[in-house]
Order: sequence, then C-alpha cells, then structure tokens
Amino acid sequence: MSPEQFSLLVEIIGYIASAFVLLSVMMRSIVKLRWYLLIGNIFYVIYGVMINAMPVMLLNAINGILNIYFLYQAHKQYGDFEIIHISPDENIVKYFINHFKNDIKKFFPDFENLRSDEDNYILMKDNAIVGLFSFKHVESDVDISIDYVTPTDRDLKPAKFLFYKSEFFKIDKTVFFESADFIIDKRMSKNLKLNFLYNYTVYNGDVIEGHNDGTFYIHCGVLDLNYKINKKNSIKVQLAHEYKKTRL
Repeated sequence: MSPEQFSLLVEIIGYIASAFVLLSVMMRSIVKLRWYLLIGNIFYVIYGVMINAMPVMLLNAINGILNIYFLYQAHKQYGDFEIIHISPDENIVKYFINHFKNDIKKFFPDFENLRSDEDNYILMKDNAIVGLFSFKHVESDVDISIDYVTPTDRDLKPAKFLFYKSEFFKIDKTVFFESADFIIDKRMSKNLKLNFLYNYTVYNGDVIEGHNDGTFYIHCGVLDLNYKINKKNSIKVQLAHEYKKTRL
C-alpha cells in the first residue's frame, strides 16, 4: 500500500468513527446511542493505532469498555412488561393496529386484522401497548400470524421477558429454543453503507436432540462497513464476534 493510499484509508476510518459518534447523539433510545457510540469507539481505536496516538486509543478503549458494560446491564433488565390475552374486537387494539399499520405492513405485508379463531395477545410495558402477538395451533405446530413490537421497544427486552420472566413460551419451566435478532441495515451516505447484526440464541440440546450436551447460550455480532471510493475500488471492513456459554 502506497503512502497516499494509507493516508486515504486513515482519513476514511476517521470519518467513519466521527459519523458513528455523531449518529449516537441523534438516537432517542439510550441503548441505540450506546451501540452507535461503541462502534465509533472501535473505529477510533483503530484510527489511533494507525496514527500512533495513544490518548485517542486509551480514551476510546475505556469508553468502549464502559459502553459494553452499560449495554450488558441494559439487556439484563426485563422492564415492567405484562402479556394479556385480548379479543380482536377491543377498541384499544383496533386503534393500536391502525396507528402502526404502515410499520406493521413492512414486516407482515399480508396482515389486515386479528382473527377470532386465533389466540391474540398484547404486550404491555408500563401500562402502554408495545407489542402484538397472534397465532393458531395447527396439529402439533404453531402458525404465527403476527409478532410485532413498536419501533421504540425493539431492543430484545420484550423477547427476554417472554422467554425468561413470563411463562408464555415455557413448558415445565424449561426453555427449548429461542432466537432474537437486532439488525441495522442503513446507507449512511452515497458511498458508505452499514450492516450490523446481533443474534441471541438459546438451544436446549438435551430436549431437541436427546443428547446430554446441556443448553447453549450464543451471542453473535457482525459489523460490516462498505465504503465505495470510485467505480472500481471500494473498502470493506468486517468485524465479527461470537460468544457461547454452555450450561449442563
């Protein structure tokens, strides 16, 4: 790599780091703010290494560790949730569906309304509706019609409440399988595109496969940044991490 190309790469990484820090202060959710800030910290550490600036590396490494700690604390908390069985004809449910119909259509384009021949539930948080869940039993399977959470509460807490604190998805208090995703797919500018995926999975090998392998708790995160320099050249940065814990 020539000195000019290295200098350009350093400048791009610096701009990427600045962009994430700037985006973080625009987030209404404190969890999203810390995620964006954490990504910015990572790029600033890389930037500091490339320009050999110890204060930049040290400051952002400490900030990154603090953000990881507070994100961990935030995801540990369930929140004041409650799941309630409801009728499709209730006015408050009709209002909720009508209010969020455009957002619901993005994820469930065929959904029109709740049906009386299905089991319908709302998810409450601090006495406000934040989610809608409907399904019906088909022989030994469950056919889910809608599993929707409002944009401000898509931070894994509703899923953690359903799978851990409530008895909704538990049989004899044993979790068989669960999986939850947090996805960001955003074009930051004409030349820069960001993809981020966080997946949390619990897999009970004892029940599902009949082996004595225990239950696996898997955290997986992938950050993918693509910067287009010109028609022929682009820079792609990908960071991936997986953490797995087994409980027998």
